[in-house]
Amino acid sequence: STGRLAEDGGVKVRLSVESAQPPLTTDADVTIWTEQGTPRFEGSVQMVRPVGRAPVGAQALIIDAWRVTSRIKGDSTAALLDQIEFQYGPDDRAIKLRGNANLTFGPRPDITGVLSSPQIDLDRVLALPDATRRQPLTAIKTMAEALVPMAQLPVPTTLSVAVESVTLAGTMLARVNVEMKSDADGLEIKALDLRAPGATQLRLSGRLGTTPAGIQFQGSTQVEAN
Repeated sequence: STGRLAEDGGVKVRLSVESAQPPLTTDADVTIWTEQGTPRFEGSVQMVRPVGRAPVGAQALIIDAWRVTSRIKGDSTAALLDQIEFQYGPDDRAIKLRGNANLTFGPRPDITGVLSSPQIDLDRVLALPDATRRQPLTAIKTMAEALVPMAQLPVPTTLSVAVESVTLAGTMLARVNVEMKSDADGLEIKALDLRAPGATQLRLSGRLGTTPAGIQFQGSTQVEAN
């Protein structure tokens, strides 16, 4: 980390932290000052997870990199993450989401956020071979294999994600909404709702994690179809 005195009397600090498990690099560039005896800060933060090796037996050979950038403003108890931009995968076929979140400090820190996107093409993101890309179960399994490592964060995180339309296995899914929580035990999908072709409504909840045999989901589903 480095620091220098700002013109307004605050201290500009640049901080870089690298963790090995999970592999994650965090960079922050903030100004710190005291207001009515309370330390405050404002600036920007970026988290990057590099490309990683996929689990043994996975459909893909690698897990794509992801990156989060955000403005941050707060004090010693909490912070607002604003103008969040999340990207998973390379620029030419990435998932991109935008939103905001609240970060709480203390003995049990946590993040609660909301992200959204008008459209996501998972077929393009997953880049599966033509022989398998239109098989829904294969596509879903590949996405799950990528989601579990991506959700390994140093702080428990609850996210609500809304996407107007998602392309998966050559099919258009509409109004996809998911609320999920990431913690040390894996990824809990509190609720996932979407509309599939045939006026079909799917609701799902449960826990997604890894076992010696691979990715495992335990939970419940409800399907209503015409």
